[in-house]
Amino acid sequence: MFSKVLKIITPFILIAIIFLIAHNTYQKTQNSTKSPITTIPTNASVILKLNDVRNISTYLMKSNIWNKLNNIHQIDIITKKAKEISDLFILNQDAFDSNILFISFHKVSSNKGAELFSTNIKSNLNNKIIELLSTDIKSYIYDNQTIYFSNSLKSYFSISEDVLFWSNNKMLV
Repeated sequence: MFSKVLKIITPFILIAIIFLIAHNTYQKTQNSTKSPITTIPTNASVILKLNDVRNISTYLMKSNIWNKLNNIHQIDIITKKAKEISDLFILNQDAFDSNILFISFHKVSSNKGAELFSTNIKSNLNNKIIELLSTDIKSYIYDNQTIYFSNSLKSYFSISEDVLFWSNNKMLV
């Protein structure tokens, strides 16, 4: 009788141990990686995920849809920013944790829109990454969060849990 009970209980115990180990491993990976999409406010009209930022300006120029949209002033500005961001990723490859960039479009007032850019950075470079972006950085504390402003780039930057995000509109950062 005891051997039958042991034969039935043993597989259940082993399966429970496997699930426990799998759950603990899953929790560790969830805690160690933070997605840039979590920094994007919920009022985004459109969210673009660019998987290869280093080559994005080349891909945009080859895209027929993007070339047709290029006569829109806002798209032209985004194309120029994409080139700048691509150059930044190429020059500072060791500072960025991935080659992925999120661009979200937001309506910030009745007749004005703005973009929010976000990407992962390496955790040991949180403060140094701001220095790589520009030389004329000023910092402010707002709502217990440090916000940086570059006058030459006319952009606001902030870092939250290894995610760098920036915009030309302070309200989005």
